[in-house]
Amino acid sequence: MNVEAFIDRFAAGLATLDGLPMVRARHAYDVLCAGFAPADPAGMIFHDTVLAGVAVRHFRPARAACGQLLFLHGGGFTLGSVRSHHGIQASLLDMQSAWQAFCQALKGAIEQDPIE
Repeated sequence: MNVEAFIDRFAAGLATLDGLPMVRARHAYDVLCAGFAPADPAGMIFHDTVLAGVAVRHFRPARAACGQLLFLHGGGFTLGSVRSHHGIQASLLDMQSAWQAFCQALKGAIEQDPIE
């Protein structure tokens, strides 16, 4: 997909979120982002937890060595979730050699959307 097609498709998807309650908009955004996500790299494992009310997705690539990386994505403070950027995070982390935790948002910053 070229950049222009991505922008058009993403913009059209975002337009469908207008006026939705946050919990429904977040779910729709997760679905939209999943349509762009690459497949998980071979051997990538992940699990979800909730720490102090904050949704966290932990990734471990097949080549994980020692070391950890904590990634706080700004979209998680408004609309995104641990699911919305899964594909991007899994791909980026596959290029690294550390574990990673992806936090959804600060507790109380938005309506919480617990991991199901």
